[in-house]
Amino acid sequence: MPVGLFLLGVRMEKRTPTERIPHGEGEKQMFCAVILQAWEDYFTPLPPSANGSWSNSHQSRDWRNSKREAHSFFSSTTGQWAQSRADVCQAAGINPDALRERFLMKRAEAA
Repeated sequence: MPVGLFLLGVRMEKRTPTERIPHGEGEKQMFCAVILQAWEDYFTPLPPSANGSWSNSHQSRDWRNSKREAHSFFSSTTGQWAQSRADVCQAAGINPDALRERFLMKRAEAA
């Protein structure tokens, strides 16, 4: 069964490799997956290590970079990240401005 999130009227789903995507929905689902991954990159906390410190680890740097890029993707109003969001959202059938507003609201709630 697909796992995902319902955001702005579009169900963004992660499917297992054996699940079939309905004909004609593959590209839309792929771009929804890009949005969902960015959403998870921003809102999923870094799990603690066994010794409680990731400060110098490769995993921590990757996590911080992914979170920073996701923030730029969702929050930028001009430039390359804003254009990227507009392009991805158009392909996914999502309003890019509404997605940005939803991100900003969720970020404020999480703070």
